[in-house]
Amino acid sequence: MKNIKVPVLGSRGASHILIPLAAVIVGLEILGANCVTQAHAASSSPTSTPITSSAGCTNNGVEAPCIGSTTTGASGWGTPTFDTEFTGTSVDTSKWTVEGPRAPNNSQEYDCYAPQNVSEGGGSLSLALTANQCTIRHKSWPDTGAQMDTSNAFNQTYGYYEARLYYPGTSGVVANWGGFWLSNNNWPMDGEIDIAEGFHGTAGYHFEYAPKHTAIWQGGQAPGDWTGWHTYGVDWEPNSITYYFDGQNMGTFTAGVSYDNKPMFMLLTYSTGPENDVGGPSVVPDTMQVQYVRAWK
Repeated sequence: MKNIKVPVLGSRGASHILIPLAAVIVGLEILGANCVTQAHAASSSPTSTPITSSAGCTNNGVEAPCIGSTTTGASGWGTPTFDTEFTGTSVDTSKWTVEGPRAPNNSQEYDCYAPQNVSEGGGSLSLALTANQCTIRHKSWPDTGAQMDTSNAFNQTYGYYEARLYYPGTSGVVANWGGFWLSNNNWPMDGEIDIAEGFHGTAGYHFEYAPKHTAIWQGGQAPGDWTGWHTYGVDWEPNSITYYFDGQNMGTFTAGVSYDNKPMFMLLTYSTGPENDVGGPSVVPDTMQVQYVRAWK
């Protein structure tokens, strides 16, 4: 994304650029915390949505996506390295850092991130977007979103990463700007991999690399209806990145992939911004849910 403001973590970058295109990164700014929220509209509690378990293959007794073979496991990656099944009543903070209060990744967003918008229960994780004004260091946003990451517990180079997400929306149009992605604290130089991104009302997939200190993006958008529960994965290898949505190969990319060779952590984000510029229609309040996050190598 343009006009990035990076509080602590790497920015989400120019994720709305879906073709190889240089995006000059400007205006990196460190913002502090001390968020004050003030309700300006009624917020509804998220409604628990029935979860349909995805069928999986088994490799050495461990469930894996049916993308590779039953002997090699997930897309050829046979060793599980990370697993969070959101079946408890609170977020496992030994694996996840719930961020905030803090400014958003991108100046286009309509919200800050606050810990109170993250909860676990009923078989899933909920990242809420609420109509609560948030003020950080004299700058205000009309809404409050959520973000969490594995930066303090899990960083990995290459492998297969997968999550089962629930994107809210109506008539097949994904609302807001939710994401499951990989990054690190040296953005844009060390790259970014957006495994699933609620983008222009559908599900997008992109990655970023920076051979000359300038972010370059590749990726695309998946046709069809991606509201509701779906499974999103990426096979990140030294010379290729392949995206899988509901087990279907969405495309393999090779150009520029070799630049992304440093460890990355996983992030889950739910936010909103200008429709048709970043996310889909801005619908507040709303909630993105997550059933599990897994990784193999």
